[in-house]
Amino acid sequence: MSQADFYRGVEAAQQALGPARAADAARCAAVADALDGLVAVTEAAPLRACRDGCAHCCHHPVGVTLPEAMRLRAALCAMPAAQRADLHDRIR
Repeated sequence: MSQADFYRGVEAAQQALGPARAADAARCAAVADALDGLVAVTEAAPLRACRDGCAHCCHHPVGVTLPEAMRLRAALCAMPAAQRADLHDRIR
């Protein structure tokens, strides 16, 4: 897959999300999954830092896309309050 194909896929994902659907966590998760699929077939996929159990983003600044941010928000909102508070304290 070329870099242009990848960015065309990102643009299609952004259009699928649409402004009226930004709060829909399920759609955001679907968009994030689609983006993960695009990234998985790039030449740089083996160099990708994000993996289950990876804590890279805890030690270095990293960017996130809107679908990724929405998915993180949904996961945080789904946590029990005590677990969320513990995570907040650990991050601080």
